[in-house]
Amino acid sequence: MIIIKSGRIHIKVSDTGVGIPDDKLKMLGTSFFSTKSEGTGLGHTQVFTTIHKHGGNISVQSIVGKGTTFHVQLPVK
Repeated sequence: MIIIKSGRIHIKVSDTGVGIPDDKLKMLGTSFFSTKSEGTGLGHTQVFTTIHKHGGNISVQSIVGKGTTFHVQLPVK
């Protein structure tokens, strides 16, 4: 879903996957955090950093067993 409101574009992406446990949810966007044995843990960090550098915000809500929603807000220029 994409909405433009109050000079900001809001993008929400949701899934109906397994969800993310709270202890791992708190770690999203931090350097070197990965749930994969081969991962470097830099992917989400780069995404979160890029969004913030552009004056945006990202939030994540998740329910284990139900799914996850990422909400990205960016200024409209």
